Order: sequence, then structure tokens, then C-alpha cells
Amino acid sequence: MSSLALDHVVIYVPSLEQAVEQFTELGFTVHLGGEHDHTQNALIILSDQFYIELLSLKATWRRPLLLLAARCGLIDLIANTKSDISWRLLRWITQPYGAIDWCLRTDNIDKLLNDFLPVDIPRLKSLRYQRRRKDGEIAVWTLGGVKNVDLPYFIEDKTPIACRIPLGSHTNHVNGVSSLRSLNLAAKDSLQAACYFSVLSGSSIKENKEDYLQMSVGDAIIDFSKRTKAVGAFSLDINYNGHEPVILDARKTYGVRIRLVPINNG
Repeated sequence: MSSLALDHVVIYVPSLEQAVEQFTELGFTVHLGGEHDHTQNALIILSDQFYIELLSLKATWRRPLLLLAARCGLIDLIANTKSDISWRLLRWITQPYGAIDWCLRTDNIDKLLNDFLPVDIPRLKSLRYQRRRKDGEIAVWTLGGVKNVDLPYFIEDKTPIACRIPLGSHTNHVNGVSSLRSLNLAAKDSLQAACYFSVLSGSSIKENKEDYLQMSVGDAIIDFSKRTKAVGAFSLDINYNGHEPVILDARKTYGVRIRLVPINNG
């Protein structure tokens, strides 16, 4: 079994500059990430190497054309011609702003997908990506996945993880957050997704009192349920050093439910 860890979630935002400002107002330290052909991102990194990715289209002359192509279905048509992970990534900009996707880290994507998933789930060919940091160092990773958006996509680092995810002072947040407590998922078929994920992760499924299908990855909990509190693909519970649970202002999180939970609470 390949090792698995929760790597990050993706929140799609209309303006990266505004999103950085709003999450900073909520007490997070936001680290500017990188740029790709048409998108740019910023990262909110927790002490357990899990992060929230804020993703937006770059403010270029191509932006209105891409938004129009997404609205009229052209992006979906292009995605359907792909047999690799871009089948999934292209669809991100066709989604409403907010919670759109989630990612697991593994040390061997191909082994994970080929050895531990039922053959009836179509695989997507993995692609290699890289980013040159401001200090000149190059971070390299591979993305892969399946044609089932109830399941995560996967990342495999080809360079040390600290090259892709800066730690140190970037994990210190004014609001006192530390690590991910739970990821609550809005699956179209929660039972099927939980069963598939159980095979991938080697975790047993537990049904809790709220009818969630619950598993663990490392120290975090993953809940699959149609009745999830998520708006979009997921919601988050994050550990912090406060005394009472706090739900952050959804107007500043693009509708994503983010709850801060005292570390000693349960």
C-alpha cells in the first residue's frame, strides 16, 4: 500500500488579490504561490503540511474569453477530449466560486491507482508539473487521478515536499490555527465513494451519529455524506488554540464552511 496524506483543498475565487486580503483579515498567513498558463494561486499552510489553495484565473485579456468558454460548455467539450489529469483540472473554472476539489499526497500514484482501485473506474494519465521559486529552486511534482469527482486527485512529489510547500513562519497564523481536524465531503454517491476510498487508504469505515461515513488519514478525519455541511465540494474543521468553536464568516471564504475547533475539544 502506498503511503497517503491529505495534501490540500482548492477554493476557486474570482480575484486572488481580494481572496488574499479576505483570508488575511480572518487571521490566516497567506503565501503567494505560483502561476500556470491561465491561473495563479496562493497558499494557506498548516503545521501538518496540509494547505488551502486559493485559485483564480489570471487577470489577462484571456480571462473573459475563458469565462465565456466555461459558461457555454466549451471547456467541458475540450476536457472530454483529454485522457489525462487535465480532464479534471480544466473543469475547475467551470464551477461556481468556492470549494471545488481536494487532493491526497502519495509516494507512488501509478501503483496506488493500478493496484488498489476497481477496474471499472477510468484512470487518468498522470502529468508532471514544475514551478520555479523566487530563489531559483525548482519544485517538481506529478498529478494523477480518476474520472470520479467524488474521489480526490493525487500528487506525488518528485522533489522534497519542502520545496513545494514552504513551512517555517508560513505556518504561523494570527488566528491560532494549527492542523486539519476533519474534511467533510459532499459526495454524489457517498457510500460508493467511501468504499472506494477505504480500499485506497486502508481505513475502515465507521458510521457516526450524524450518518456520516467516516475514515481517518493520519490525524485527520474524512467524512463522506450527502447531508454534509459543505457548500460546494467540502467543508473544513481546523484545530486552533482558542477556547470555543468558531465558524468563519462565509462571505469572506466564498461560501466554504470553515470551523475553528479548540485543540482540546474532543
